Amino acid sequence: MSKKRRREQPPLDTKLVEVYEDLANVDENIRFKAAHTLLTKFISNESTTGEQLNEILRRLIRGLCSGRKAARLGFSIALTESLTELFGPNAKGVEGLQNIKDLVETLKAQTDIGGNVSGQVRKKLGDCFSYADTELLQEERDHQFGRLFGAESVIKSSILFHSEADTGDWAQVLDTILELAKKKPWLREECGFVLFNAIQSLREQDLHYAQFMVNTLWSNGLTKTPEGVAIWIALRSRHAGIDFPRGVWHHGDPLNRKELSKLAKVLNETSIKEPAQGEVEAKIPNKGTWTTKLHFAWDVILSCLLHATSPICEKISKSSKQIAVADFWSECVDSKSRLVEKYGRIDATQILCLQSLHPTSASTGASCYFSEWSKTHQRICCPLSLLQISCDAL
Repeated sequence: MSKKRRREQPPLDTKLVEVYEDLANVDENIRFKAAHTLLTKFISNESTTGEQLNEILRRLIRGLCSGRKAARLGFSIALTESLTELFGPNAKGVEGLQNIKDLVETLKAQTDIGGNVSGQVRKKLGDCFSYADTELLQEERDHQFGRLFGAESVIKSSILFHSEADTGDWAQVLDTILELAKKKPWLREECGFVLFNAIQSLREQDLHYAQFMVNTLWSNGLTKTPEGVAIWIALRSRHAGIDFPRGVWHHGDPLNRKELSKLAKVLNETSIKEPAQGEVEAKIPNKGTWTTKLHFAWDVILSCLLHATSPICEKISKSSKQIAVADFWSECVDSKSRLVEKYGRIDATQILCLQSLHPTSASTGASCYFSEWSKTHQRICCPLSLLQISCDAL
């Protein structure tokens, strides 16, 4: 009787293909299982070489550029956990593994639309795009989202903020996000939200990281944008020792009552001509796209004006010089129907931000303004039941 041939183990690449496929699965449990398999059997495996780890990281970054529905979710989770394992404070050095600086360069290279994507032949028919052009534009958007998701994974992994981290790595990631925000206005809010959330990862002793963020935001001319206002407020709340640039906001407070008119222009994304003293007069283009979704900066500002018990505003003391809710509402919402003109059909629950406001924090004056606005908004676009529920909650 002949001996059975011993079944050979599949090569590393073959097993990884299955993991990569599962990371893009629409089933959340399958994605989590694939990420766990990647971490335990490949990333943490001492037999995995530095070269193999570099290739895994490269492939995870490429997966972030996929247009499949769940790919970015699965690959971003796997990338975040892999970075924590490989570059965190308790990481074991692996010979041949790239450093964080090289990792960010890999992120830029793998999410660059030029030279590495299909469908590069662009055929124009007059002023219209052909099918190939449409595919290329979608592919470009996928790569830009991939770059942002990759930068967010680096931030969420916390490898930039531990005691042995290099501040230059944080600067490199920050520049990558802000460059994307300036070049792609339709992606600017998402870029700002990533940085806004990054502030929550900063400890009180990470003042130099927070200082560098506000300085970079200022030097790029993004302080007087909705994203810039939200980030400024969050930094001011969590890091009292920051030396904010002078001349941007009165006494460094965008919610100061003397800044009401300017704040209204910022929230409605109306260009402000006068740059702050010493600030780079960067021409930041408008988004150019219409959306019914309110900017996240509204939630942050209303939470602070109503003195809600939220992590963003709990450390900001109530000031007599702060904008009154009634004045804010009159200038930013009622005046010339700016909000309705810009956003059109809006879900009333978005502007009320009830999920983050303490019900008892709204004053009688604020409640009246909400109610008055709801009557106007009801006639324009919103159903009565939705508005009634929202106003009754106040």
